[in-house]
Amino acid sequence: MAVLIGTTNTAGGGTTFFFDAAASVTRRQAVASGTAQTMSMFVRVSASGMFVKLGIWADSAGAPGALLGLTDQLTGLGAEATLTANLAATVAITSGTYYWLGFVASGATFNTTLVADAPAGYRGRNLTAGTTTAPDPFGSPDFNNSTDGGLAVQVDGTLSGGVLSPSRISGPSYAAIRAANI
Repeated sequence: MAVLIGTTNTAGGGTTFFFDAAASVTRRQAVASGTAQTMSMFVRVSASGMFVKLGIWADSAGAPGALLGLTDQLTGLGAEATLTANLAATVAITSGTYYWLGFVASGATFNTTLVADAPAGYRGRNLTAGTTTAPDPFGSPDFNNSTDGGLAVQVDGTLSGGVLSPSRISGPSYAAIRAANI
């Protein structure tokens, strides 16, 4: 599978905490077109037994909008790791389009490391304790952090249109696309 959006590389990133019952998203631009099948997130969790799902929201004039896809519940919580889950249904991704990637969590304090080299910031909503659904649409955020790094979330899937030619690709997305096609 190829990287379509985001990264789970947390080198040099800071740590942040999200408390019981929250949804948080970070804005990312797709580096390739394709069909999203899985999502991954680097997590540190202070308590096991919590509920966490990853999601993709549409961009609505620079704000998180409609929910496009949600993963199965993450498993393996309780240890520092990059965790991956399948999307409940595939999502069509368009290169160059902005999306909001994030999570919905409840049941315990959620601790994650932010991506240092990504565009800064994330937005979040406080949710009712014990919630197991993602907000759709995302709605107005209860908190907006514009100075720290973004969430370490990545979307993987199959590329559309076959293998891209290196002569047509430049910039930071080249390495990710090339690595996926080798």
